[in-house]
Parts: sequence; structure tokens; C-alpha cells
Amino acid sequence: MTGVQSAVLDLNPANLVDYLRSRTHLLDGPAPVDVREVTGGPESPEEEGFVNFIFRVRQGERSWIVKQSRRYLRTVALKRDLSPERNFSEYLAFVLRAGIDAGSVPRMHFVDQVNNVFVMEDLRERELRPLRYQLNEGIEFPLFAGQVADFLASNHFFTSELFLDKDTFRRLQIDFANLSMRAVMEDVVLTRMLIVPDESPLNQLGTRAWQDPELRLELMRVRDVLIRKGECLIHGDLHTSNLFTHPDHMRVIDMEYAFVGPFSYDLGYLLANFISQYAAFTFNTRFPLAKRQQFQGYLLTTISDVLNGYFRRFAEHFARSAKPMYAGTAGYLEDYLFPEVLHEAIGFMAAANLHRIANLAPFPDFDSIPDVTDRLLAQGLSVAIDESLLRNRAELTSPGQLIAAIAAARDAYLHAVSPTRA
Repeated sequence: MTGVQSAVLDLNPANLVDYLRSRTHLLDGPAPVDVREVTGGPESPEEEGFVNFIFRVRQGERSWIVKQSRRYLRTVALKRDLSPERNFSEYLAFVLRAGIDAGSVPRMHFVDQVNNVFVMEDLRERELRPLRYQLNEGIEFPLFAGQVADFLASNHFFTSELFLDKDTFRRLQIDFANLSMRAVMEDVVLTRMLIVPDESPLNQLGTRAWQDPELRLELMRVRDVLIRKGECLIHGDLHTSNLFTHPDHMRVIDMEYAFVGPFSYDLGYLLANFISQYAAFTFNTRFPLAKRQQFQGYLLTTISDVLNGYFRRFAEHFARSAKPMYAGTAGYLEDYLFPEVLHEAIGFMAAANLHRIANLAPFPDFDSIPDVTDRLLAQGLSVAIDESLLRNRAELTSPGQLIAAIAAARDAYLHAVSPTRA
């Protein structure tokens, strides 16, 4: 159902009930309706909302999420306007993903293209929570690596020119150009952050990497891959707060950054969070040493399992559904595409994680560490791993070599700054 409205309306808790009653059939009868803006912060730390205006609407046992995009971020000022039409593109991305795998995304209930609004199911009704905060608690998800690898491989392959006819693929590139949102990734996430106060230790960590000629060149090479490659419809912002998980199932949210980009980007951007969690659990004394060591092993295994699962599932789709010109080219996947995807994904892992460290936004992976010194040591370890991967990624030709390199960078860091923990 698509709403029609003559003027843009900024939604808020005072007008949202009337808005929904006049345009949808979601609210049933006169029963009281509770509306709360999702803002994150100390009162609801698991509900991050930095960009859009998001509301939870509850009536009785049912609840929905209402999301509205505007030309400005809700919490941070940027020098450029953002296109509020990204809301409809996000809705279309959800619909497209549901066509590939209906069980991987929330159900859409309503879209209003004029007011840049859509309504979707509230995943908390299904007892799903953001993966990030469950990882912060040391909770393991044995099925997760396979679930997310399948989601990415399926969505990447079936939106690529390996499968689609060329005209359809070109239309996909045009329809999901998403210029304003992809610029955030190109010009903020993958370049030196300039918005952190100069006196911040995190600023110093980021500045050191950016001023190193070798690292700066590698960071620019990584950014160039994002700018130059258009291989499939990527999620664009796939981090652990945008994955809602349960021991048995997973849902993916927040598609507003979706654009046609490289196969490697979502993989690297997501797995960057597993580097930060690995660094955090090296120093997070909220947990006993045995638990920290065991969970670090789980995090490294997950990185390897996601990559191996992605390549395996992608190869299965390729074998069944690739166009003849690709399927008939010996070595196309194993000798050409997969090594390149792994090399690029390692670059995106390191670059995204490095720049997230030097950022004003909260970083719950580290914020959950109670001791300030331990927190800074963990952040320093994360940067050390990122720098090591950027310098040495050309030598890493398998997921096994990647996790060995992460562990080696950790050991070297501990011997240098905290020998008692090495």
C-alpha cells in the first residue's frame, strides 16, 4: 500500500498515530497506542539511531517500526544534504532482498514515497536483538556464520551481471546509484576522519595511520575499489548492529546505503566488527581470562567461516545459474574472482575498522569495557591489527592465513605494550 500526500510532514510522537490511522489499517480499534522515538543512548543503548527518525509504535501485543528520512542527520551535522528519497530506495532494497530470501529481512507493511516513510515489522516481537550487543555479552551463535554467508552470497550473485542480463543489471545500477549515501562511505568512512577533537587519543591513533605514507597509499587503494567497482547490489552498511539475531534465525536491517558496489565490500565491512570485538575481548576484564580466550577463538573462527561459507555458497549459485560466458570460462571463480574478493575484503576490514576508531560516534564494542586504560589498550590493539593487515594483505591468500595474521598482530602488540598479558 502506497500513501499519497501533497506536502511533506515531519513525523513525531504527537502526530504519528493520526498519520498511521489515516493511511494504514495497522492500528486496530480504540485501544491505546504507545509511540516512542528510537534514539539510542543510555536509556536504550541497543537502539542506535544516528541518521534517521525512527519510532516504535505499540498497540496491545503488536508493534511496528516507522522510519522517516530527512535531508539532515538526526544527531550529527554534515556539510552536505542527504537525499530523503533514500527512504524509498531502502524500501525497494528490502522488497528486492525479500524476493531473493524472504526470511532474511523484516516484513514491509507500508510505504509513503512523498513523506519518505515506511513501516516494517518490529523484530523484537520475534525476540531478535542486535548482534553487536550480544557479542558484547560473550554470546556465541553457531549458525550465524552460515546464515550471513548465505545471505551475502545469494544477494550478491543474484544482483550481479554474472546472473542478470546486461540491460537489467544496468537499470539496477541506475536505480540504486544512491549518490548521497555512498558518498558517506567514500568520503567519511574510508578517508581520514576530521571531526574528532584534536586532543582525543583516538584522533592520535587515526592521525598516525593517515600520516604514514605506506598506510595512506593502502587506504586510498581500498577506497578506489569502492569507487571504481560496481559488481552487485551491496548492503553498504552491514555491521553487527544491523544484524538482528536469535540462536535459530537472523534478520538484516538498514538498507538505506544500498548501491551497486564490489562483492568484497559487505564482507570486509561486516568482519571489521569481529576485529574490534577480538581486540575488546583481549582486554575486557568483565570476563574471566578463560572466557575471553575462548571467545576470541570463536570470533576468529567466525571470520574464517563467513569467508569460506560465502565462497562456497557463491560457487554453488555460479555452478547452477551463471550465464554461459562466465560458466564456460575455466578458473573464473577460483583463479580470478575469489582471490581478488578476499584481497579487497581484507582491505575493507582494516580500513573500515581503523576509521571507525577515530570517530565521534559511540563504538559499543569498546565502550562496554569498564576500565579506561583497558579500553584504550583494546582500541590500540584494533588499530595495530588494522595496520598490519593493510601492510601485509597481499601475502594473505586464504581465510586461514588471515586469522593467523590477526592473531600474530595481537601477540606482537601484547609483547610491546602489555607483556604480562601476552
